[in-house]
Amino acid sequence: MPSLLLVYRTVAVLKMAKRKCKFTDDMRAKYTCFKKGRNEWEAECLVCRPGTFISVSHKGGADLKSHLSSFKHSTAVRGASASTKVTSYFATTGSKTEDQVSAAEGTYAFHTVKHHNSFLSMNCTSSLLKQTFPDSELAKKFSCARTKTEAIVSSVLAPYSVDSALKSFEENDIAYCSITTDGSNHDGLKLFPVLVQYFDWKNGSMQSKLIEFTNKPNETADTIAGYVKETLEKTGLSEKCVAFTGNNCNTMFGGLRRNELGNNVFAKLKKMLRTSLVGVGCPAHILNNCIHYGAERMSIDIENMMNKIYQYFSIYTVRTEQLKEL
Repeated sequence: MPSLLLVYRTVAVLKMAKRKCKFTDDMRAKYTCFKKGRNEWEAECLVCRPGTFISVSHKGGADLKSHLSSFKHSTAVRGASASTKVTSYFATTGSKTEDQVSAAEGTYAFHTVKHHNSFLSMNCTSSLLKQTFPDSELAKKFSCARTKTEAIVSSVLAPYSVDSALKSFEENDIAYCSITTDGSNHDGLKLFPVLVQYFDWKNGSMQSKLIEFTNKPNETADTIAGYVKETLEKTGLSEKCVAFTGNNCNTMFGGLRRNELGNNVFAKLKKMLRTSLVGVGCPAHILNNCIHYGAERMSIDIENMMNKIYQYFSIYTVRTEQLKEL
């Protein structure tokens, strides 16, 4: 009798094991939001938080369908549709989208420089594009605020601009050029741009290119001459430079008589480069000085008269309209 009961129990267990359902490929194809769980009788829900396992051993696909209609799964679906993954805001490295985003950011950086806008103006551009073009994938991934714009201009656009200017010397076989610089105060900085001027015989026009721009601690003749010499050597234009252009102050040319042995940039630069340079003064300064001294010889005060004319019209709309009619 006990042996017969044992046989019945064994048969019942085998029947139950035979009816136990597994998570099959057909279930995975039909219910795409599930993947295989910890064993073959479980499935893991990809929508609910990680670690949500559903047993399919009893009813199979019906267990998955029951989970899909549960409150927990419905809440997870609404949360997933209302939020976006962090990775969606970044372009995949090496993809076409990344190249397009980089091109857009470079274009906006160039636009900022071309129109003399502040880098600070780019801080709101990224969010503005996202709001203006919500359906654009490029706008969603566009991220070019002040810091990145400055980096693109300083590390990409500026070197490319200088390389393009220097490359034209080789391509167009330019043999001679002139160099020019002048100081400009910006708050507590003394800025010195260096421009190279040359005649492009292929295009038949004069070219003026900016090849260096930095600040210096002072504006003495030694500092400016050394700075120009370093720029010429760095760009490989030392042997092509035949002229130096600057304003007519004593620091640049040593005054009216142009003392070529004195303490001025022109004299020191000639000694450093060991070549014969042509000194080209600023015609605008010369013309300004001529007008200044000529006006002092007149019997009327031109400056006072101009101020009075300006004051007469500046804040009066009626007088300005009468002047326009005249």
